[in-house]
Amino acid sequence: MLRLFRPLLSCLIVCLTLVACGGSPKKEAAIPTVFVPPTLSVFLPTWTPSATAMPTATSTPFPSRTPYPPTWTPVPTRTLPPPPPTQERQVVPTHTPFEIPTFDPALPHPAAPADPVVVDSGGIGGISWPVHVSDATFATEVLGSSAPVMVEYWASWCEPCQEMAPIIEQVASEYSGRLKVAKLDADTNPDTIGLYGIESIPTFHIFQNGTIIASRVGAMSGETLRTWIDRSIG
Repeated sequence: MLRLFRPLLSCLIVCLTLVACGGSPKKEAAIPTVFVPPTLSVFLPTWTPSATAMPTATSTPFPSRTPYPPTWTPVPTRTLPPPPPTQERQVVPTHTPFEIPTFDPALPHPAAPADPVVVDSGGIGGISWPVHVSDATFATEVLGSSAPVMVEYWASWCEPCQEMAPIIEQVASEYSGRLKVAKLDADTNPDTIGLYGIESIPTFHIFQNGTIIASRVGAMSGETLRTWIDRSIG
């Protein structure tokens, strides 16, 4: 029996010894050695750790900043002096004020000016210019005339009519005694315009004994107008 438990007892003693000594001894790690040639040793500096450790980062608070936007300091206002008192301007009249005459019904008032005398451009020996006719006078001045009558249908807003005006006046003077020249405003005489179917202006009609013997539409030169008149009245 003793022979059987002897190995077990030896193992138990070894284990207790190891536990009492702190375990099995550890092998120290081998530090690798670096071979430095003697010719290069002078160029390799040696570093010796200093006693003071490297500075550690500390949480330093940020310096106080100026609030944005900066505080605005108003500029002191300057008080302006009051304006000088206004002086009343006196206006001295340089002329005698106009006096409106009073109307006295007892006094005789001056006679009204006489109506302008219209000279027939077909007359002989008088000053000739175009005669302005209307719906009321068209039958008498144009249809009832013994001489040929050239009528121009025109309007004040018509630019070609305005260009023809000096030519018409010159023709009325040149053909005095042979041709009567008349002008009819198309805006104020719609009856005659509708009767003869005038659709564009200026339009020219030559009447002989109340009948249209020639007609022409549009502006023309003085030479063309004279040629047309001579061909129409012979």
